[in-house]
Amino acid sequence: MSGKRGAAQFSWSYRHLPGDAARAFRLLGSHPGPDIDLYAAAALTGTDLHQAHRMLAQLTRANLVHHSGYGRYSMHDLLQAFASRLARTDAPNSERRDGLSRLFDHYLHTAAAATGTLFPAEQHRRTHVGAVTTSGRQISTPAAAGAWLDNERATLVNAASHADEHGWPAHAVALAAVLFRYLDGGYYSDAMTVHSHARDAAARIHDETAEAHALTDLGCTLFRQSRFPAAVEHLQQAYDIFARTGNEHGQARAANNLGIVNWALGQYTRAAEHHRQAADLYQKAGDRLGHAAAVKNLGIDYWQQGQYETAARHYHRAHDLFGQVDDRRGEAEALNCLGDFELQQTRFIRARNHYRKALGIYQQLGDHRGQAHTLDNIGDVDLHEGHPRAAADHYRQAVDIHQQLGDHRGQAHALDDLGRAELRQGHHQAATDHHQQALGIFRQIHHPAGEISALNGLGEAAQATGHNRRARIHHTAALALAIETGDRHEQARAHDGLARTFRSTGETDQARLHWRHALMLYTDLGISDADDVRAHLTALDRAGNGPDDQR
Repeated sequence: MSGKRGAAQFSWSYRHLPGDAARAFRLLGSHPGPDIDLYAAAALTGTDLHQAHRMLAQLTRANLVHHSGYGRYSMHDLLQAFASRLARTDAPNSERRDGLSRLFDHYLHTAAAATGTLFPAEQHRRTHVGAVTTSGRQISTPAAAGAWLDNERATLVNAASHADEHGWPAHAVALAAVLFRYLDGGYYSDAMTVHSHARDAAARIHDETAEAHALTDLGCTLFRQSRFPAAVEHLQQAYDIFARTGNEHGQARAANNLGIVNWALGQYTRAAEHHRQAADLYQKAGDRLGHAAAVKNLGIDYWQQGQYETAARHYHRAHDLFGQVDDRRGEAEALNCLGDFELQQTRFIRARNHYRKALGIYQQLGDHRGQAHTLDNIGDVDLHEGHPRAAADHYRQAVDIHQQLGDHRGQAHALDDLGRAELRQGHHQAATDHHQQALGIFRQIHHPAGEISALNGLGEAAQATGHNRRARIHHTAALALAIETGDRHEQARAHDGLARTFRSTGETDQARLHWRHALMLYTDLGISDADDVRAHLTALDRAGNGPDDQR
């Protein structure tokens, strides 16, 4: 169909529509997404579901819209452009603006309901969203919430962009705040878009608090992508704005996240300074939950520095603080940390008891994400106790829950752990398959930290079957990426893996060199893996192996 002929046919079809259907067609031209469901159409047109369905049926019969899936409608690009032009030329400005205002209210309200269902632990920190006057979709289960967010993600991102650029800055800011935790599950490119528009919208209306929160969210997203210098820059900007405006709660959040970035970089002393500052600021701001969380994070910093008893005291303190404010999820988080501590101390029964208590709390609360995380921890206990089959069962449960929640990052981490459990059982191909699946997801969501771990896992699986060349390729790739991102723990793991491959081929000088690098890193990090590496170096020295050319 030529452009002129198509325009003439569109115009003829449009002119023969009833008045309300013609108005609906014009408004659909303003919709920012690739398609629309019945609830959003009702909001856009200011009608109830029955009326919206009737008008969409009329537009479908006129070939102006078509079904794009169950309960969803879309337009071809030429029709979208035609409808958009009509909205600008054949209708008052108020019609289009009022329609989009109702639409953005609908998306904001439904997104808040969905994220509230998926992440109930975040309710007390989420932006308050008022009721809408149009027919709202009821979302009562995590599966329904995840499905709606997945179906509407592209539209929600476009809505945030459109709201920022065309006069709805408050909606852009609120949508970003509501969507933060969902997008943090692995949709980092979309998160960068949404939070960047929130920052710009907040700056445009001179809302420094909103701007600083958007900068914090951008910093967290950059951290997920292992873009650590940029993450620090954004978080520091946010901290400075909060400090200048006297927002102690915002300062605390920015400081807490600065601590997390420094922790990921292996700079545990600096991380502890930030978390200590966050704990003090949360306490001054009267945020008892934030204070407890910062105390817990401070315990993790001490644990990484090898100050295990100090770490345990902070975990117990955090558990008590969460209990005082009746935050059962916080208690479960602290129990998980206590389990981590006991696991490191090889007190497996105590570790399992802490994890089981945490799992029971999450089950009572219906917190599926917490259940998945704790099941993964129980799998770690199984693996340390020498029960890789039981570990694999727990890891599989975690994979399934993360998959149901649409949490790609959590799913990939659990798959990576499942690969380790399969390797311990001698299931080399299964281990390789799981690490490969994890690697694919990590690369898809642009999560370098996970990618490094999966590459090292692939290297370990290859080395176990004598494929030393393939193992070196994986470990070398992991080492390069770990150096680039500053992940010293995975650098040490890659050096350890490379050393094992060189020892297997009799290249003892290269093995010794890599183990020395691993030992230096593990010792600096205060990690017990240093003992194993030290033992390997001692064994090499005792063996009296000569230079590589004598093998």
